[in-house]
Amino acid sequence: MLPRGKVFSINACGLVGGGRQVLDGCVYLGHAVGNDIVVPAEEQGVGARHLVIKYSVEAKSYYIKDLGEGTGTFVKIEAPLEVKHGYIISFGDSHLVVNLRLKGRIQLRFLDGPKTDQTLYPIVFGRTAGSTFSTTNGAIKIGRMSDCDIKFEDSGLSRYQCT
Repeated sequence: MLPRGKVFSINACGLVGGGRQVLDGCVYLGHAVGNDIVVPAEEQGVGARHLVIKYSVEAKSYYIKDLGEGTGTFVKIEAPLEVKHGYIISFGDSHLVVNLRLKGRIQLRFLDGPKTDQTLYPIVFGRTAGSTFSTTNGAIKIGRMSDCDIKFEDSGLSRYQCT
């Protein structure tokens, strides 16, 4: 079992003291033997080869990628992040996909949760146009508060979950 709060050191070559002993800039995590970090198979939602953290020499940055096994890879974002086409945003039991291929507009479609199959289309900042979702302050607030643009009745979410 991995101890709670375990810290791993990752550098451009991979995991320091990693289980694979391969210096390819990749760190694999999952419950199968052969990963750098092996998580107990009893851990719910973790796949055999769940995710990879990879270092890009060109960009001089680390990237994380879900490998399609298990229930997905979730990252807490503590700084602004540019939303891109195809991103899936998850909070609580809800998951929505971002569509940016609409001539300067944004479409959000719920894939799962209490708003499944609902679509906010298109989102227009600063004006209302027919059946569009509109916001005037340049941000879409999601959470439990009455002033949220996308409001949920879910005590598991924060008052302001995200913008």
